[in-house]
Amino acid sequence: MRKERIGLPAGEDPFAYIMLKIGSPRLNKSLLESWDAQYFNDSTVTPRERECLRTRLAQQQQACNYCDAFRLHRDAQGFAAIIGVNRGEFSFDETPEELYERVFEYATWPGYTERERLAIEFGERFCHDYQDLAADDAFWERMKASFSDTEIADLCLMVGVWDSSAKMFHLLVGFEEGCPIPDRDAAAGSTRETAPS
Repeated sequence: MRKERIGLPAGEDPFAYIMLKIGSPRLNKSLLESWDAQYFNDSTVTPRERECLRTRLAQQQQACNYCDAFRLHRDAQGFAAIIGVNRGEFSFDETPEELYERVFEYATWPGYTERERLAIEFGERFCHDYQDLAADDAFWERMKASFSDTEIADLCLMVGVWDSSAKMFHLLVGFEEGCPIPDRDAAAGSTRETAPS
């Protein structure tokens, strides 16, 4: 059942409407540019590290089938077209599927690098208990050993954009309408373990 909190014009794609048309022009332009900058930027945080971080947020914090099903190498071109960004032909290296599926095992699964583990933990704690994160000196020692100050700021900005945009989208349009990609696990009959509440 649709739980729309705003008027969604008939025939409008909910995602494109929220990303491109709602809100005052300057703020809307800022949102669009921030989404574009999540992947097309000069950050030394790699696309693979960003995908680990984004997927962790999607699977628990945002509980979003659209974001969970998104694969950068496969879907970035279509996403760019939806939000009206014309970057010509581009591609990203394929991220192994296990990196997406193991984000809840980030502390123990050997397939992650130390930077990927830290990025996932950072995103999780940023969203769930940033005050504890801010006070955790041992964690920050690990972060500083692996990331530059600029990269740490980039991680903050990326988490902020993904988290706030997903919340805005779901608040205004609703979870079911806001996540047009079907749950790939349900479609495949998978029994993949879901996020703990």
